Amino acid sequence: MNLKLLLVGLVTGLLLLTGCSKNTINDGEKVSKLYLNSKTEAPKWFQKYPSDTDDKIYAVATGLAEDMQLSVDKAMHDAKLELADKMYHKINSDFKRFITDSGNVNASNTVQETTKISQNVIERVMVNKYRVINKQILNVGGEFRTFVLLEYDVNNFEAPKEVAVIDKEAIANTINSSEVIQ
Repeated sequence: MNLKLLLVGLVTGLLLLTGCSKNTINDGEKVSKLYLNSKTEAPKWFQKYPSDTDDKIYAVATGLAEDMQLSVDKAMHDAKLELADKMYHKINSDFKRFITDSGNVNASNTVQETTKISQNVIERVMVNKYRVINKQILNVGGEFRTFVLLEYDVNNFEAPKEVAVIDKEAIANTINSSEVIQ
């Protein structure tokens, strides 16, 4: 058991260090188009969305699902998480995402498998009052791919209000012990 925990810790640390590396395959390369497969190109507004300013922040996201509404919901959720992430991790959310991809290489016995696990905890940011700048839904091979671009005016930011915890049992005890009730 301890060996497994140590191994998981080492692998996680290695992945974090690798993720922080500044050297990438496309470093310095200009990429003119982003293709999702051989025929589907991501919209230009998705590839080059506006830069954040002092007053406005932007987020893009995409969602893929067999159900059109689910693809929209996935894209909107991811875009709102991106907005919240940019607003100092203050939205109340515990987001866990598991992505598994597996396949085999043609004409050999090599099997490739990739698993991505991420967790993002963001506390109490109201991401309402955002504006959908652009949304596009494509039917790609029987599945729906939704692209969204959201804008948030930081001047509309409202600090979250603390949620009061109500102790129903204490209230019931107070009422039951009250002389007025008796």
